[in-house]
Amino acid sequence: MIVKVQDDCALSFGGTFEPAYGCAIYSIGRIDPDMNAKTSAGLSEFLSKELGLPDDRGYISFFDMKGTNMGYRGKTF
Repeated sequence: MIVKVQDDCALSFGGTFEPAYGCAIYSIGRIDPDMNAKTSAGLSEFLSKELGLPDDRGYISFFDMKGTNMGYRGKTF
């Protein structure tokens, strides 16, 4: 898992520049609708609590990557 937090950028969300978040989850072959729903619920609750933002101030996106499109240690999966 890779987590990147960037708090010094301008983000327009819902027509305002009030605090918001964007979350992207990349996985190789482990993205499915049931897991996405569970992950979205838990992560939304966590981000709301930790960032102090309402859950309608961000998106969580899920990306199912082909192993050939992900590199690690000079090779692809």
